[in-house]
Order: sequence, then structure tokens, then C-alpha cells
Amino acid sequence: MRQVHGGELKERPPNAVAAMARKEAGLAASQAGAPMLQVRDLQTSILEPASFSLSAGEAVAVRGPSGAGKTLLLRAVADLDPNEGVVTLDGRDRSAIAGPEWRRLVGYVAALHSSVR
Repeated sequence: MRQVHGGELKERPPNAVAAMARKEAGLAASQAGAPMLQVRDLQTSILEPASFSLSAGEAVAVRGPSGAGKTLLLRAVADLDPNEGVVTLDGRDRSAIAGPEWRRLVGYVAALHSSVR
């Protein structure tokens, strides 16, 4: 288990929930065993630096108490909020990919909130 700013980043089997990042031609990275998504020292004005990597087929669960920064981390990976750090997808640096293309390749889907009765 790896810590991520007050929460835990826990590996799950490939068929769990959903992969954090996916690309159409991810087979080469998978066969080579190279990380598909690498995050190094990603931080915001609120989020402390976080680093992790995922290979093709891996999935993670980001866990932690309310206010720990789980959503901030995911929004920073998707480049939806101002952030600093290095994020690469299949060896391509996020800074070299146009914003709309990056958001097509790396998606963020917010959790649905339902009322408990």
C-alpha cells in the first residue's frame, strides 16, 4: 500500500472498478511492462506532492477520510485544476499534449451522490 496525502492508494485486481487511465494502443506498454501512467511530485496549492505509477490493466482505489485530497489528486491528474509536477501517459509528457487531447486520454468521472433514506 502507498500513502497519498492522508489517504491510501491501494492496488486492486484488473477487473475491479475501473482503470485510472486508458489509451487505445496500450498493448505495447503492457507487453513491455512499462508504466502506462506515471505521476511524479504532483501537487496543488492544497495537495502535498504525490507520486505513483500504473501499468496497463492495473486499477487503484484512492481512499481516505473526507477532505484528505482524493478529488484534488484525481482532478490534478486530469489537469482540470492548476497543478505542478510531472505526469506522463505512455511515455508522453502531459505538457506536450494539448489540453483537449489530454482530457480525452485521461478522464475524470465524479462520484454520484445519492440520498440515504
